[in-house]
Amino acid sequence: MSERLFQKGELPIKNILSKPKTVMSKQEEIKQALAAATPGPWAIYKTTVGKCEETLIGTAYDHPQLKAPDNIVGHACGLGGEFVYIRDNDANLIAKAPEYIAYLLETLEEVLLDRDIAKQNRKQWEKCYDAAEEKSDRLRKELEEAQQETKHMTTLLDDDTTSALTELHEYYSRRYAAERDAAQEAAHKLQQELEEARKIKFPRQPDGEGGWTIDYGFLDKLDTRVYKESDYSADLEDLETMLLALEKVLGQEGEGNQRTVEVTLSNEGYKEHQLKFEEQGEIEVENKLTLWYNIEKRDAIIESVKANIQKRYGFSDGEFVSIGGGFKFLFDDETNGEIEITFIEVNGNLKVTVKGSWPWEVIEIYNHCLPQSAEEDPA
Repeated sequence: MSERLFQKGELPIKNILSKPKTVMSKQEEIKQALAAATPGPWAIYKTTVGKCEETLIGTAYDHPQLKAPDNIVGHACGLGGEFVYIRDNDANLIAKAPEYIAYLLETLEEVLLDRDIAKQNRKQWEKCYDAAEEKSDRLRKELEEAQQETKHMTTLLDDDTTSALTELHEYYSRRYAAERDAAQEAAHKLQQELEEARKIKFPRQPDGEGGWTIDYGFLDKLDTRVYKESDYSADLEDLETMLLALEKVLGQEGEGNQRTVEVTLSNEGYKEHQLKFEEQGEIEVENKLTLWYNIEKRDAIIESVKANIQKRYGFSDGEFVSIGGGFKFLFDDETNGEIEITFIEVNGNLKVTVKGSWPWEVIEIYNHCLPQSAEEDPA
């Protein structure tokens, strides 16, 4: 069910009706405490009263009317005796300072840890790229040596033998050319993936509609996901600000966010399946999972997948759109999430791939609609 696009500053009706009152985030609490306290910077002052030395706190600048620093923590004498005075908002900030500093340090450590992981990923891709280049150079050198040896041998042999060697030379030349092209293509692909891994960018709102920079549907989906996991409703504006800041932080120094997660599932009566989920460049670029089957069961597998989708989600045949090697359909009209399922023969086996707009929708279809019995695994 679609909903109206809310402008910045508006609270969606569903949040009012179905979610508890929003709890102030720690960031917002710190901002409000700083805003309410006496503006900094502050300084420590030493004074002497009689034989006693006092330590007081005041502004590091002169008050425009007092022509002197304004007291933060001060000492005064009155009719009732001596007393120390401090404004409530300043006292609150001082009392909360250890908690706030610990929270900010923890947040900073998490960001730095993510950055270190991105650096390690980048080093791994660079190693793979260097290895591919080394293989290409080695093959080129081997071909040059073989060419020199063939040229030398042809001067010593008769025409028939020379013809046979020429054919052999042409065979190895074609083989080298194929291996060289494959190595160069792999190196080029690794270089492109390395470049993409240096980028991070969340999906954008078309034409900035409603004043949003990041896609409103993506923000709302992420908010719903957070609420399901923690019963906490995030403010969409704060969520957008945090994601834009994350883009900036992780985009510094050419760091990327490419991650590859491989999981091996092994259940009773099942053969082991290896699932591979890739994130490349922009987050929405590559969300796909793959299973392999016996090619002889191709038609049965296709019918089984369609039947499972229809039974579980109520889709009709008319909602499946044919594409090369498979079909696609709109899985969720709220997220505009589209699912593509292809059935491709590779080396005598059937490769079934589920690809979609959102990773959780791909996993949903993969887990519930693809046959995963050992009887349907490749021979």
